Amino acid sequence: MFFLTVAGVLGTMLLYYLENGTWGGTSFFGSILLIPLFFIPIAKLYRISYEKMMDYVAPSICMMLFVMKFSCMISGCCSGRRINLLLSEKSMIFPSQIVEAVVVLMIMIVLLYVEKQKLFEGEIYPLLLVLYGTTRFVLNFFRADLSSFVWGIPAGHFWSLIAIFISTVTFIIRNAKKKSFD
Repeated sequence: MFFLTVAGVLGTMLLYYLENGTWGGTSFFGSILLIPLFFIPIAKLYRISYEKMMDYVAPSICMMLFVMKFSCMISGCCSGRRINLLLSEKSMIFPSQIVEAVVVLMIMIVLLYVEKQKLFEGEIYPLLLVLYGTTRFVLNFFRADLSSFVWGIPAGHFWSLIAIFISTVTFIIRNAKKKSFD
């Protein structure tokens, strides 16, 4: 957990720097996308299968994201935009931080269930990538703070697509390896 926390914090800071060219902020996708890089040497050091280690780490990443969402609520970032209520002239601020926190907990429960049932062995981290990437992609449409990142795409959408791409490629490669062994 110590390594996960340190890697998560460093990952958020590093991705923020890559996005903005300055230090002093965080980008949550940094924890998801960069944690695996920090765990490669740890897996080698302890002689643990990297895929199995990432299977165990994936649900913990969800808990870390859940806690980070409360940090967003406190600092006032990642807030939702004003949306009109159906069949009404009233509007409300979409609770994007709360919705994301709840969905991340649901993803964690799914990952723990999948791990306990021995489903997707060695693929739980890519499952996290596709589930969280899809969630963030959709929720990003309801966020107020969307600034252009690459090719006019907001950073949250960009990193969501990267996460979905990485997980898809991982599933394809692992599936091809499984078929070659059959």
